[in-house]
Amino acid sequence: MTRIFKIISGAAGFFIFVTSACASPDAANPWVLKRDLEGIKVYSRKRTGSPILEFRSEMTVHYPIEKVVELFEQDHRMPEWFHRCGQAELVEKISPNEKRVYFMADLVFPFLDRDGVYRSVKSLDPEKKAVIYTIFPDNRDYPKRRGRVRIQELDTEWRFTPLEDGRTRVEYRQHSGAGGFVPPALVNLFTVSIPFKTFRKFRALLDFEFRDTSLQNPAITAEDTLGLAGVSGAVPARGDRSRAGGRAKRVPVTTGQ
Repeated sequence: MTRIFKIISGAAGFFIFVTSACASPDAANPWVLKRDLEGIKVYSRKRTGSPILEFRSEMTVHYPIEKVVELFEQDHRMPEWFHRCGQAELVEKISPNEKRVYFMADLVFPFLDRDGVYRSVKSLDPEKKAVIYTIFPDNRDYPKRRGRVRIQELDTEWRFTPLEDGRTRVEYRQHSGAGGFVPPALVNLFTVSIPFKTFRKFRALLDFEFRDTSLQNPAITAEDTLGLAGVSGAVPARGDRSRAGGRAKRVPVTTGQ
């Protein structure tokens, strides 16, 4: 059933292992394609005022936006697909569309792990019907943990756009700094591998979770998936999942379509 949508604002939570540098996007620095492999493209570009490169990755998955967003919003499952994520957990549910999430990145020796609390603002592009998550730090009232470097800044955006054939376009953009003492040149080495491996794992988990429902309903719309029937609500969960034997156990769900 078609539902009337309204723009929503709020948050979920997302990030990477480093922090955003205080620089503004520079239109004079065009995106440069760094990797085009397995249906995943990763771009990078310079940003004025920062030695750290900004990156953007994109891919198209064979699942409706409903399923993609459902998985994305399960914060505690981020270690299953976000490359080098060691821990993720909900800190505070601010509103139906806004929350704070703790995220820890497991860095390689000799660098200490990075962590932080992030707020993600969720909105709907009324033209393209894309679901957007804008992420920024919100470490207030959250104690630092021993042996981890607290990240104070971050500039991240995730965008999910439904396509006419039922597939979903996934885009991930981020600009980051070192977060403590990490040479900028070393950080820049990860501007390709981190988003590429994250996308590959995320797509593989979608295949594991939803392959039997892939493109079953190509006419699905962003209004349907968001459940925006005149209310500003979060994306509804289509069913619960329990953990058994270290693997996801599927439970039958009702789509209501």
